[in-house]
Amino acid sequence: MVEKYYETRGKDTEKYSLCYKLYAADIHEDDVSEHNEKDVDALNSMMAELLEESDNQLDDGSIGGDIYRTAIYTANMCIASRVYESIDPIFARDCMHTALEAGRYLMMIPDDENSAKSITDDQSENISTVASKKDFSITEKEAVLWAFAELLRTDIEIRNAYDHSMMAGMPQKMSRQKKYKMMVNNLTSVVFENDDMDDLKLLTSIAMQRADSESAPSESVGIIADKLCKYADRILGNEIKSDENPETENADKAHEEIKADDSFKKAVVATALTQVTNELEKDDESNDNDSQLIKVIEYNVLKNNKKKLSEEERNDLLNKIEAYKNYLL
Repeated sequence: MVEKYYETRGKDTEKYSLCYKLYAADIHEDDVSEHNEKDVDALNSMMAELLEESDNQLDDGSIGGDIYRTAIYTANMCIASRVYESIDPIFARDCMHTALEAGRYLMMIPDDENSAKSITDDQSENISTVASKKDFSITEKEAVLWAFAELLRTDIEIRNAYDHSMMAGMPQKMSRQKKYKMMVNNLTSVVFENDDMDDLKLLTSIAMQRADSESAPSESVGIIADKLCKYADRILGNEIKSDENPETENADKAHEEIKADDSFKKAVVATALTQVTNELEKDDESNDNDSQLIKVIEYNVLKNNKKKLSEEERNDLLNKIEAYKNYLL
């Protein structure tokens, strides 16, 4: 149960404690049919901390005009909206509305000291600005990526691919989902440029891993999954030196840094275990559908023309699963 590793990480890291605890509650929510009083009390206690931040939300949706705090708040509110969906639907909807307000602020791309441009249909090129702008720190970019990964996963009301209304033939505004995908794709290439991993990148990995295939952009999902598993392999001592990644050439130093934080290390490996297990299960589903030609074709097209795994690839995943499980024992 991966949530126990997120709970432990939440106890060990003060900065992202609430984030991990909410994810643990989110995963637990998927596995329970009813809630006991103890669970609800624990959730309410966490929400009290998050609602304190709501008091700092300005009219523009930001948290005190701070990009980093706004991004963290946005992601946490998205998770909270899912957790409370079956407990208090009205409160869950309020959480989502608040997240959307904060997300709208993050969609405002700073242009200069005196103005900001909102992303509209004919300004989609501005979406990449947040990824390339030099006065945004890498931590801010990581936080914004996580926020949009969560909005992509949670803001589900505008996912309809077809509009059968009378306005269907008219030019439509770019959907929020399309904007989220563009933000995620642009930021992923920047944030996950190297093979290092930190809490924000792990939180993004969790969000993208649990997003459904309809909403998650396959290119970003692939990049993040690859970096996650590479880092997990480093933890297990399978570091491969690479000329393309000079920052990871000193394997001994990298291992020392990882070993210094046991809860983070185990949270990474547990997430990687879920990743490779999911990939193997999807391949099994594809094999089960071999007699249904349409489904096989659809699988290959929707998965970015990904072919079924070879025997060697399947064995590699099985070996990873065994290694990850042994490590977590």
